[in-house]
Amino acid sequence: MGLIAWAVVGVVAGPDMTLFIVAATLAGLMLAPSVSRRLLLRGYKARPLGP
Repeated sequence: MGLIAWAVVGVVAGPDMTLFIVAATLAGLMLAPSVSRRLLLRGYKARPLGP
């Protein structure tokens, strides 16, 4: 399913934009764990659920 989704994105966005989207996705997956939870919640204007 994921490969089909990427194939559709590739057809719709074009090869250059698809490469940019893949690079941004991979960078987000690598950088997100190092970002503090509080900063992520602030970015989404969310509040923690528990105490």
